[in-house]
Amino acid sequence: PEFLEKIASTDDMEQISILVNQKILENEQPKIEYIEEGTVKVVFSYKSQPKKITAQDFITHFNSRYNVIKKMLQQRPHLESSITINKLRNKQEKEKVAVIGMIMSKEETKNGLMFNVEDPTGNIKVFFSKNKHELAAKSNDVVLDEVIGITGSMGKNIIFGNDIFFPDIPMTKELKKS
Repeated sequence: PEFLEKIASTDDMEQISILVNQKILENEQPKIEYIEEGTVKVVFSYKSQPKKITAQDFITHFNSRYNVIKKMLQQRPHLESSITINKLRNKQEKEKVAVIGMIMSKEETKNGLMFNVEDPTGNIKVFFSKNKHELAAKSNDVVLDEVIGITGSMGKNIIFGNDIFFPDIPMTKELKKS
């Protein structure tokens, strides 16, 4: 209130600019409150001016997240030869493929689960049959916007999924049971 009163009391634009700049500098300095001897509590501090978050910020975040997780998934032996979705169009039907993508949508059908998977180059539908019980259980755990690896067989503009790979640490050795 005191700051606003100072600004309202003057018509000089240069004086208003000086007051605003002083306030900005004042806010950049951390305010420290001493609780008891030897302890410090920082009440307010930030190094840069906050900015309005835009749609482009979300796009940048999700692209960055996708690229980091993709690199992790490509370390897996089954996904080393993964290709982008736009290159899947050149594959023959029943040819084995591996792809890494983000889940756009997930819908349950009478025969299984249908995912719409996207990467920066495009999107494609992926079907997981409920007849493969272990795979059906894995596919039920998938959530929207999750980045996963998928292996399967090509169909006409669809992948028939054989396995799902999550960006976790794979268990290569069976744990000893005592």
